[in-house]
Amino acid sequence: MEWKRMDAYQTLVARLQEKYRARDGAVSALLDEGVPGKLLARARKMRRRLADNLCMPGAAVDAATDAKVTARLQQDGYAIENVIITDDTGYAIPVNLYLPDAEPGPHPAVVVSMGHWPRGKQLPENQIFCANLARCGIIAATYDPICQGERSPFSQQEFERCFGAVPEDIQAVDLHMQAGNLSYLLGENLGALFVRDSMRVVDYLCSRPDVDTKRIGATGQSGGGTQTTYLAALDDRICCYSPIQCLTKQAMTLVENGIGDCEQSIVGISAGEGFDYADVLWAAFPKPCMLSAASEDFFLLEGVRQLEGEMRRLYKAAGNAAFFSVQVAPCAHVISAPTRMFGYDFFCRQLLNKEGPASEVDTAVLKDEQLACLPHISLAGLFERPTGCPACRISALGSQPYRRGSPRWRSFRPGGHRARRCAPSLQNFMMFHRLRIRYSHCGARMRGRRFCCGTAGGRRRAAACAGAATRSVWP
Repeated sequence: MEWKRMDAYQTLVARLQEKYRARDGAVSALLDEGVPGKLLARARKMRRRLADNLCMPGAAVDAATDAKVTARLQQDGYAIENVIITDDTGYAIPVNLYLPDAEPGPHPAVVVSMGHWPRGKQLPENQIFCANLARCGIIAATYDPICQGERSPFSQQEFERCFGAVPEDIQAVDLHMQAGNLSYLLGENLGALFVRDSMRVVDYLCSRPDVDTKRIGATGQSGGGTQTTYLAALDDRICCYSPIQCLTKQAMTLVENGIGDCEQSIVGISAGEGFDYADVLWAAFPKPCMLSAASEDFFLLEGVRQLEGEMRRLYKAAGNAAFFSVQVAPCAHVISAPTRMFGYDFFCRQLLNKEGPASEVDTAVLKDEQLACLPHISLAGLFERPTGCPACRISALGSQPYRRGSPRWRSFRPGGHRARRCAPSLQNFMMFHRLRIRYSHCGARMRGRRFCCGTAGGRRRAAACAGAATRSVWP
């Protein structure tokens, strides 16, 4: 059966590569023609296509009325505010706001989205990056995506107990893939929820008197870079952006690494003509963009150079050649010091009209508890009482249920909806845009059978598994 699956995958890859070749030929001909009006028309087309396939979230809301500052930490040359934003669906988004100590402002701001690091916004490299942006005079707003940092249902120890040891950056990938694969079954894309989170952070920035709403940028590494490109393409309030270590040629990725993570792989977007990574940059054109890459990254540098050639031709044909650049750091897939220096210089030039700092200031890395925005609720008691199924490693909820309506609970699921049953199954926390599904989980290491309980057969099979936890997801 394995060879049949691989054969089917290779067949799909071959079809997609054919579409990408046709797409590259059409784009090259359009760039050779060099008519600015036609180039802008294609950019608008790519933007509509991205928005339609992501099911673009609704209009911006007044996030200021649903934002709470839970702590303020004064540091050397900057301050940090821990903020909880509650969006229009009831989700709680924890945000760390790095504020300059300089003049009162208004200051430019940058939304810093996170890649697939379990610690989320508390990642040491991210702290250093945001702190030095603030020292430059730029407000940095960084937040936890779903299943990361404060929005993760599991600690490191609890995750390993359920799944075993996996590489650090794969933990969040696993959690996102659980939600993303379910959304694929419904024709939805998990990336829509990431777009919504990013836009709510921009809403909050625009509500603050110390932010210059005309000078808001976006950046992020890996999966955070993908979120950055979506935000830049779909939100007119973003004036410049810098995706980090997240783009290459799609055809190369399919061969070398397979499809990307669910929020990065938009189902249906290549149903007609091929939609390459470069097309997300087309969707954000003509905004100033610095693509930051790494020489040892698994996003192949050869593909980055091909993408660079296409985008340079696009910006040059439109008379904006200086608006696009590429920087390559001598590192692997990490927010290294050279990568951060590229970011300081780009945003200082774009938002402050000056050169970036000559060097990075040493920054004290804070503990996760200091940067926590949501009230801490321990999951330790969730694993003390086994269920009736001997093969299942999921425990009953025990004595520490999540209080419906609390910020911690809403960070996993929207408030106001009662769960059918309570169990700390991984999928219990995979809440995303408009998902309506019920499922059951049972099996060693939580890799058991899944049943769609919307059918009579699914309900019978789920009922046959004693101890399995069935839940409804009602965002």
